[in-house]
Amino acid sequence: MLNEDELTRYHSHLMLDWFSYITQTRLKRAKVLCVGAGGLGSLLLLYLAAAGIGEIGIADPDTISLSNLTRQILYQTSQLQQSKVQAAKERLEQLNPLINVKTYPEKIDNSNVERLIMSHDVIVDCSDNFETKLLLNDVCASKKKLLVMASALQHKGHFAVFDGYHVCYRCIFEQLNITHTSCHENGIISPLLGILSSLQALEVLKFYAGKDNIRDCLIEYDAMALEQKHFKLSANPKCRFSHPSRPAASIHINYKRLASLESLGDKNYLLIDVRSEREHQHDNRGGVCIPLSSLKAKLETFSRAQMIVLYCSSGKRSLVGCEMLVDEGFTNVFWL
Repeated sequence: MLNEDELTRYHSHLMLDWFSYITQTRLKRAKVLCVGAGGLGSLLLLYLAAAGIGEIGIADPDTISLSNLTRQILYQTSQLQQSKVQAAKERLEQLNPLINVKTYPEKIDNSNVERLIMSHDVIVDCSDNFETKLLLNDVCASKKKLLVMASALQHKGHFAVFDGYHVCYRCIFEQLNITHTSCHENGIISPLLGILSSLQALEVLKFYAGKDNIRDCLIEYDAMALEQKHFKLSANPKCRFSHPSRPAASIHINYKRLASLESLGDKNYLLIDVRSEREHQHDNRGGVCIPLSSLKAKLETFSRAQMIVLYCSSGKRSLVGCEMLVDEGFTNVFWL
């Protein structure tokens, strides 16, 4: 359940038709691992913390250097030589004290990768080297974990989401002769990292909202031309992993929408206006007024056998209220 502080903090997300109360409670229970706390990780971590991801793991062995600060906006000049994961933890918990941040000041390798990945729901690859990306891909592909990947150099970046079905990162790049390059050697325009990490954060939130992620597609973004290209991906038949077809998603919603009060007829139901007292007095359409922020406290007074109908001005708050009731086990719930 969400308390009143959480309902207020996450209000702008709760008003979205596709996000709502149930998604926010999923975020509260979510466990996301960010591998790399550099240019990509900096903005990603801020968005995940602000959105209310309940547990955020950060894996990075490095300390903060002066040359990091043009693109790693999570850190300050006063934090030079400090551990990145510890500095990130302090900043994120200041931003949102309701979350838990776990730190892993270690390099991802064969000795720890499976342990870290299996203790999280979603893995976000913000690393800056090809070897780490392949290692994360291999474990995520074998364990069917969602991997949200991004990389950038100079003014171009790439972004993709892999779930272990159909296609993986190794399908694309294993046959390529790649020479290791870095931002330090070749440079990078800092805002490009913000664009890519924002896409990563968005795909994480969509995952917990039950929305389809952008899969089987590689996105290339050119910051100088402001151009975005989509490349359809297919599994490499020589890939070491078998890529079966992805199972169809199934999301069951056990509340219904009513077109009007008249459609209820003479049925016995409890009608609740979840708008504010002021809105109710100005435009009273019947029923009792229980503002959305107070609905949770009133749940014990409702009969689970009775039909419950919620309404507001646009339908958004009543939908959030319905999802709140469904999350608490109510089944005979309707919204207008």
